[in-house]
Amino acid sequence: MAQGRSDGDAMTGGIFSIWQPEYEAAGLVVFPVNGDLKKPVVGNYLKAGFRASREWAGKFPDADALGIACGRRNRLTVLDVDAPDERLLADAMAMVGGESPVIVRTASGKFHAWYQHAGERRRIKGLMPGKPVDVLGNGFALAPPSITAKGSYRFIQGSLADLDRLPVMRLPKASNNALPDDPAPLSPALVQAGERNNTLFRLAMQLARECNTIEDLEARTEAMNLTAFADPLPAYEVAKIVANVWGKTQTGQNWFGGSQRLVITYDDLDAWQGLGPDAFSLAMILRREHWSRPSFFVANAMADSMPGGRWTVKRFAAARSRLLNAGVIRQILWTGVQKGPR
Repeated sequence: MAQGRSDGDAMTGGIFSIWQPEYEAAGLVVFPVNGDLKKPVVGNYLKAGFRASREWAGKFPDADALGIACGRRNRLTVLDVDAPDERLLADAMAMVGGESPVIVRTASGKFHAWYQHAGERRRIKGLMPGKPVDVLGNGFALAPPSITAKGSYRFIQGSLADLDRLPVMRLPKASNNALPDDPAPLSPALVQAGERNNTLFRLAMQLARECNTIEDLEARTEAMNLTAFADPLPAYEVAKIVANVWGKTQTGQNWFGGSQRLVITYDDLDAWQGLGPDAFSLAMILRREHWSRPSFFVANAMADSMPGGRWTVKRFAAARSRLLNAGVIRQILWTGVQKGPR
């Protein structure tokens, strides 16, 4: 493998202000990042243009890392090989159609291979089953010569001068069909400021089913945060959402999205053992139909649509009473019709 530029080795600060003009000259919009946290220090960075990028170079002269948006804005897709394994890098590049002329070694010794964007989305795992290889078609990546707590990013093959030679990925059909897409983000115009936390929570609950670690979930949730909202949530809010979602997923309380299944924890099973078959069936139906709602109706009219045929109102009411007595559900409103004096 050819040795490329290693400009980051001698630099100790001011990375963004020094290198922003270089990236702009190459046709790439970059934004300032806190290298130790790997977090952007500005907002709306995925939609920024060259003017904003130049202004940030003046406002954040000490920023030690550059972020570069993947996707249509910079016409860039990154093949992310999350392991310090050159053989895996070679296999991954062969899988997507050929070697890239621009390869970056990350601060932790892993690899980013740059490709010309052709509509790819962010895809986590699945390209090479069991291997830590991702396709970054949106979100962002750090760019050389960014400095982080673990070291610096550097070009080990090619440079900014080789951007016009970037090939387009050719994802194999079988792998492409198998790759789990992130949930499609809502249009930013449809998500109001007061709805961002709840919306991102729901998206993260769906993402969690495909994640093996909380770090993977955080990376994918942050990518959705950046693409789903015109004004993304701050990093600390994303971190809180991720911690909440990961906790629920690990304890079997994630009932969102994907396959048609229900989750019941050991605690639920222990608590529900004495309910009887009718009450247990009703509890599972309520969980299936109302998993995300804090309140809902459990009306007698449901008796007509119970599985296995219509239930009598008496049978349905008895099952509901068992759930109330066991504390599985709690009555918060009585909607019965009050009869007047005869």
